[in-house]
Amino acid sequence: MTRLHCERRRDRGPNRAQECVDGFNRKFPVGTIVWFWRSLAFGPIEETAVRTEAFVSDCGAAVVFLFRVSGYVDICHITPVMERPRSDVRFAENRDVTR
Repeated sequence: MTRLHCERRRDRGPNRAQECVDGFNRKFPVGTIVWFWRSLAFGPIEETAVRTEAFVSDCGAAVVFLFRVSGYVDICHITPVMERPRSDVRFAENRDVTR
């Protein structure tokens, strides 16, 4: 699986997180259906949609809010929906994930 690659930490310079946010917002506008996972290691992958534009959190991470997910998610835990179905993805019961 291809992950959205983003080196967003402060050691890459103060503007690096904002560059990642800008790139994410261009690639994944609000309403885009995406896959994400909750932990650092690849865990269960879930399907949802982007709820807000990405932003830089207080701790300097590039993050975004997703529909039906409590709290924000690091954008490095998000990937575009693949064309071929995967057996390990927990799909939304209804493709309208904005509800």
